[in-house]
Amino acid sequence: MATRRTTQSTQLTRELELDCCIACGQVCEITGTFHMPGAAGAEPYVRTRCVGGHVLVGPAFALRSALD
Repeated sequence: MATRRTTQSTQLTRELELDCCIACGQVCEITGTFHMPGAAGAEPYVRTRCVGGHVLVGPAFALRSALD
């Protein structure tokens, strides 16, 4: 289950999305999203980085379904 948290500083406001790393189960941050062409149109992809050092990039449906 993804957790959304908003952090604020005096000059920067950004949304922090946290999830679980599929490689080690530790907390990870979704650091980016983008779309790539697919058979049924544009497919969403996500990039994650966990506290254990894993950086994963893959289709959102694959990473999300592995967490459920």
